[in-house]
Amino acid sequence: MKFGKQLAYLAVPKWSRFYIDYTGLKKEIKVIYRQFFPDQNRRTSPETELRTLTLVPFMEGPPSPSGISASPSGGSPLLGKQHSPVRVEMEEEAPSPTVATTPVPHPSPAPSEASPDSMESPLEAMPILSEEVQEALTRFQEFVERELHKVTNFLTGEGIRSLNASLGEVNATIDGNSSLSQGTVVEIKKQLLDLMVEKEEMGNFARLNQEGFRKILKKFRRRVLSPAGCAAQHDRMWSDVTTRFETQTPDLAAFAKRVVDTYVDAFLHVAEPEELATPEKLQHRRVKLATELEESTHAQLAWKHNTILETWQSYQDRARVDQGRMGGESHHTTTQIPVKKIPLLIAIVLIVIGIAVPWPADLVRPMRCLFLILFATIMWAFEAMALYITAMWIPPLVVFMQVLGEEKTTYGGVPFTAAEAASKVISAMMSGVIFLVLGGFSIGAALRHHQLDQLIASVIMKRGAKTPRRFLATLMVLGAFLSMWVSNVVAPVICVSVALPVLRELDSKSSYARGILMGIAIACNIGGMLTPLSSPQNAVCLDVITKSATSADMQVTFIQFLVSALPMCIGLLIAGFILVCKLYPVDIDAIPKLPERKLRFTWQQFVIIVFTIIIVVLWFIVPYVKAFLGSEAIIGMIPLAFFFGFNFVPRAEIKNLPWGIVLLIMGGNALGEAVKSSNLLHMFSSFLSGVMQGWPMWCVLAIFVLVITVVATFISHTVCALILLPVVAQTILSSSTPGSMPLIVVGSALACSGPMLLPASSFPNVCTISVEDEESRSYLTTLDFLKAGALPTLLPIAGIVSVYFGMGMLLIGQGS
Repeated sequence: MKFGKQLAYLAVPKWSRFYIDYTGLKKEIKVIYRQFFPDQNRRTSPETELRTLTLVPFMEGPPSPSGISASPSGGSPLLGKQHSPVRVEMEEEAPSPTVATTPVPHPSPAPSEASPDSMESPLEAMPILSEEVQEALTRFQEFVERELHKVTNFLTGEGIRSLNASLGEVNATIDGNSSLSQGTVVEIKKQLLDLMVEKEEMGNFARLNQEGFRKILKKFRRRVLSPAGCAAQHDRMWSDVTTRFETQTPDLAAFAKRVVDTYVDAFLHVAEPEELATPEKLQHRRVKLATELEESTHAQLAWKHNTILETWQSYQDRARVDQGRMGGESHHTTTQIPVKKIPLLIAIVLIVIGIAVPWPADLVRPMRCLFLILFATIMWAFEAMALYITAMWIPPLVVFMQVLGEEKTTYGGVPFTAAEAASKVISAMMSGVIFLVLGGFSIGAALRHHQLDQLIASVIMKRGAKTPRRFLATLMVLGAFLSMWVSNVVAPVICVSVALPVLRELDSKSSYARGILMGIAIACNIGGMLTPLSSPQNAVCLDVITKSATSADMQVTFIQFLVSALPMCIGLLIAGFILVCKLYPVDIDAIPKLPERKLRFTWQQFVIIVFTIIIVVLWFIVPYVKAFLGSEAIIGMIPLAFFFGFNFVPRAEIKNLPWGIVLLIMGGNALGEAVKSSNLLHMFSSFLSGVMQGWPMWCVLAIFVLVITVVATFISHTVCALILLPVVAQTILSSSTPGSMPLIVVGSALACSGPMLLPASSFPNVCTISVEDEESRSYLTTLDFLKAGALPTLLPIAGIVSVYFGMGMLLIGQGS
C-alpha cells in the first residue's frame, strides 16, 4: 500500500495540517538527489566520496524558543544530540547498485554520563563526508526538523490541551448538577465516549507520523546516503526521531484512566439500590461501568475507523475550517478545490463572444442567453469550479449581459434595466423546493446526530445477513429506502459503512465484494427516482413544474410523485438484483459477523422518529389539507425549525446542511428565468413543438427520455436536470397537449437518475468506486460500470415509457 494514500485515508480531518508532509518530503529527496547527484555513475567507489575534512561536532546549546535543542552554529538538532540507540525493525533493502556499504553502529552514552571526549568519539569513527553530501544532509535535516517540530508541538500542545479542556468541561457539568436529568446523562456519556475515541485517534496520530518519518528516512538513505557511503547517518537521525516521539507523546493511558474514573464516578449511583447494597456489589458496579465505556469505545471505532463515513465527515470538517477562515476566526490550511484553467478560459471566451458580437436586434437577448448556457454547461460538465460556485456566477452574468426583458412572441422586446433585472433574478432564485430540500436534510441531520441511521441500518442488516445473497438484497433495499427519505447522496454513504466490515474480510478481486458495491450503486440510483427528496434532480423537477404550470391542476404533489414512480422502481430494483447476481457470482460460503451497534434508545430518538413520521404523513396528505397547510415547502420548514430550535441537533450544525445543493438549485432557477425571459426558451420550444406536432404523447416522452439518458451519461444527473427540464416543460406547453407537461417533465426527471455507465455520472457511483481495500486498491473499476451499468441505464427507458407512463396517466397526466 502506498503510504501517502494510507496517510491521507487514515488522517483525522480536523488535524490534517499537523501531519507530516510526506509528499513534500518525498519531492525534496528527489530534488536533493538531482541537485547533488546528477550522475550517480560518476562515483565508482566509496573512497572517492571521502575527503580529509574535519567535521565539527554539534554541541548541545541552550533551548530554542520552540523548546528544541539546537547547535550554536544553527545546525539541525537531529544530529546535534546523541541518544541511546532504539531498536527498530527495518524492512530489508537491496544493496545500493553503486556501492555496498555496511553501516557502523555508534552507540552513545546516556546524557548523564556524557563528556566532551565521549561525544566526539562516534564522529571520529564516521567517514568524512564530501561538501556535497554534507550540504545535502544539512538541507534534508532542516526539512525533517521542521516537520518533526510541527508534529511533536501538536502532541504536547494543542492536541493534549484540547482533550484536557473537553474533560474539564464535562467535569464542570457534572459538578454543577446535583441531580442529572436523562438528557444530561445521555449528553455526558456521548461526550466521554467521544473523548475516548479522540484519545485513540491521537495515539494513532503519533504512530502514523512516526511511521511516516521512518519511511522518509529510509528513502533518504536509499537515494542519498547509501550511494554517498554514509548510510550510518540514517541510524543517528532515526534514533533522534524515535526519542523525540517517546519523550513528547502525551501519556494517553493516564488520560484514559481519568476519563474512565469520571465516567464511573458520574454514573456509579445511577442504579437500583440493591446494586449498591454491599462493597462487593459497589466494586462490581465500578467494573461494569468501566467495561461498558471500553466496549462502547471499541464499537464506535469499529464503525468509524476505515469507513467511508470518515471521508464524509472530513468534508464537513473542511467546510467548518473554510467558514472559519472566511469569518477570520481560523487560519487552518485546507485542501482547496483546484480551478481548471482550460475549461474556465473557454467559458470566459464564450461570454466575451456573446457580449461582443453585434447580433441582430431581435436576437441579442436570446443569443446572449445561449452563450450563457454554454458557459454554464462547460463550467458544470468539466467542473472548472465547484458546481455551486458556478451556479452563483449565473445571476450576476444574467444582469451584466442584459439577458432579461419583456417576454414577447417576437424575439425583440425592451431589456430590463439592471435594477429591474436584479430584482427579477433574485425573486426567481428562491422557490418552495429549496425549503422542501432543507426539510429533508434536516431530518437526515437529526437521524445522523442521534445515530438513528446507523441503528436502523444495523438492525436491518442483523436480520438480513443470513446468507450472501440475502445480505446483498437487504443492502439494496436499504439503499433504495434510505434514498427515498434522506437522499441518494447520504444513502450510499450509510450502506457502504454497513457493508465495509464484510468487504474488509474479502479480497479486492472478490466477485462478491464487487457485487455488493455495484448493488449499492444501482439501488441508490433507482432510489433517487422515488420521491422529491430522493435526489437534487427531483427537486429541480418540482421547481420547474411549479414555475411553468399555467393552472393549479398542473401541480404535482408528493404522493403523486411517489406512487407514479414506485411500481417501476420496484421492478428496476428486482432486475438490478438479478443482474448483479448473474454478473458477480457469490464466491464466499457465509457472511462474516457484523459489528453490533450498542446504543440505548433515548427519549430524543423516540421524539425524532415520531416527528419524522408525522412530517412524512403531512407530505402525503397535503393535497387534501392545502387550505390549512399551504404546500410541501411550508411543511419542509417545520423540521428545520423544530430540530434545530429545540436542540435535537446542535444549532452550530446548521452550517453543515448541504448548502451547496441549495445554491445549485438557486443558480439553476436564475438560469431558467434567463432562458424564459430572454425568449430563447420560446425559440427552442416553438421549433421542437413544430417538429413533434401530432406525435403521440408516449412518443414525445420517449424522445425526451432518450436524449436525457445520453446527456446524463456524460454529465452529472443534477446538471442535466438544470439544463434540460425547463426546455422540456416549455416545449410541451407550446404543443397541442399542454396539460401533459407535468407527466412528461416528471418522466424526464426520472430519466436523469437512470444513467450509470460512468463512475462520475452520480454520487452513488462516485461513492462506491471510491471504496478501497487495505492496500489502496479499488474494488470497482470503470469497466465494472460499463459492464454492469449498461442494462440499468437502458431499463429505465423502457420502464418510463411503459410502467411509469401508465401510472402517470392515472395520477398526473391530464392531456389527451
